Amino acid sequence: MAGDGTFSNATHGVVVELDPGTGGVDILRYVCVEDCGVAIHPQIVEGQCRGGIAQGIAGALFEQVTYDDAGQPLAPSLMEYKVPTAAEIPDIAIHHLETPCTFTANGAKARGRAAPSARPPPCSTR
Repeated sequence: MAGDGTFSNATHGVVVELDPGTGGVDILRYVCVEDCGVAIHPQIVEGQCRGGIAQGIAGALFEQVTYDDAGQPLAPSLMEYKVPTAAEIPDIAIHHLETPCTFTANGAKARGRAAPSARPPPCSTR
């Protein structure tokens, strides 16, 4: 096998409703189409997609690292740090494509980065 390597691909589409009064965001629909080549274990691929998307939603809408004037974190434990639960994560429609990689023995590509890379990193404020 020869080649320069491979990577997975994905695209995400989200329909949201914004409340101009509160700034709240309601996710009405979330769709992901991903291609990790040949899926060796489809249930694991599905779980990685869902977990990465939940992580992305958390980073974009819930997580915020804040500090006091002395530089101490205002959320020193997960008791004070807002992470989403299953109630905040919407139904996610995931569609899988399988374009075999020609550089790997089994046609698989990298899996795990396509889902969370669709979102920006968490905010850090002081």
